[in-house]
Amino acid sequence: MIGHIVRLEGCTIEDNSLVGNGSVVLHRAIVRSGALVGSNAVVTNDTEVPSGAMALGIPAKIRLDCVDPAMISQGMNSYLQRARTYPTKLRRLDWIAGSALVARTNAPARWVPCRRHGPTATFSLGCAVTNERSAPNGIGR
Repeated sequence: MIGHIVRLEGCTIEDNSLVGNGSVVLHRAIVRSGALVGSNAVVTNDTEVPSGAMALGIPAKIRLDCVDPAMISQGMNSYLQRARTYPTKLRRLDWIAGSALVARTNAPARWVPCRRHGPTATFSLGCAVTNERSAPNGIGR
């Protein structure tokens, strides 16, 4: 399973392994079946992550015999569940004004406009320039 925002460059990822979100696996690295690369880890060139091992950190350090196969199964099942849930329960956010996100919906916006950008800019996550939180009670309100 390959997580979100993962960068793979000329490497080998075997079946039944897990590469966490934001990880980087570089040239000629091999992630063996049953191995786990932790989120945001950087697996450098020519590194082998053996079966049952974890690669953690920047640069990744190998911790042998730390992975229970149930950990990988749980991670995969969680990803699959989210893949089914997100399209029906969440709404899409798009970039606007080069720095903030806004929800695209047919319903009228109930969010407070950003004071810095005026009434035409309605932000769902807050304004990156002023660091104001425009959406009361968080995202998607």
